[in-house]
Amino acid sequence: MRQLQWDRYLSKENHSLPRPQDTLMFMRVAVTGATGFIAGQLKTHLAPNGHEVIALSRRRPSDWDDWRHYTLDMPASKIDLADAEVVIHCAYDMRARGTDHLVINANSAVEIAEACRQTGARLLYVSSVVAAVPDASWYAKTKRNCEISIEQAEGVNIRLGLLKDSDFDPFAKKLVGISKRFSVPLIPVPKGWVWQSTLAEFFATVEQLVSQFSEAKYVWLGGSRPVSFGDHVRDVFKSSGMKRKVIELPLWFFLLVFHVAELFSGKRGVFSTDALRALGEKASKIVSPVSGDKKVPI
Repeated sequence: MRQLQWDRYLSKENHSLPRPQDTLMFMRVAVTGATGFIAGQLKTHLAPNGHEVIALSRRRPSDWDDWRHYTLDMPASKIDLADAEVVIHCAYDMRARGTDHLVINANSAVEIAEACRQTGARLLYVSSVVAAVPDASWYAKTKRNCEISIEQAEGVNIRLGLLKDSDFDPFAKKLVGISKRFSVPLIPVPKGWVWQSTLAEFFATVEQLVSQFSEAKYVWLGGSRPVSFGDHVRDVFKSSGMKRKVIELPLWFFLLVFHVAELFSGKRGVFSTDALRALGEKASKIVSPVSGDKKVPI
């Protein structure tokens, strides 16, 4: 069932990009979740290319000129998109769990989609490759529910893979940081497969979608094939200039070793097991199980 669903989402029709045109238009672009990582990187890329960028967030970012208050629970009638021509929905609440996680984020997609319908703004949603199999986790199910609202508003869902840019992605930076802290780069590696993206690929896609109208409903940025999590870690290290050999350990063993080290050191937090546990939780959302000889995303 998962493989059939996966093949359907990977069809050419759903993942085609607009053809390049001779002239690209400069647009007024509103970005939700402006204080987040992805939105901040988008502003850095779009503004120098001639686009006017509007920040939508709970608090005003320090480096944005045009800011408007926005929260995930804000109704469409209160969202200020008066002069926006394109909206990029990046805002997402990772703190909530279970049903609350789904309700908060899915409702925000419904409201932003309605606000775009009212104003005529085109809508782009920064989704994830995990949405391809929505029954795999709450995160995947939530992303897929958000995508449905975007699709109904004739928007475009950008399915982003795991970034391997160590200089930008917080997850990649944490991997490199942990490795540099110890003389031996012990890395917790869950068994599974991931789909990779780069910021350059993401920026190029967003620039094209912002400047030109597209009839595509989905754009896949997870690469043509998955890689093992261990290979992803090696790619991250390579992008950071590190030449160390990665020693892979099961995540549970990795956490156990550092927890015992904390107990004997008498100084809790010295080995930052909380950071490592958070790293493992992040990885579990993007690493897929191997089903027979088929690699399916979650």
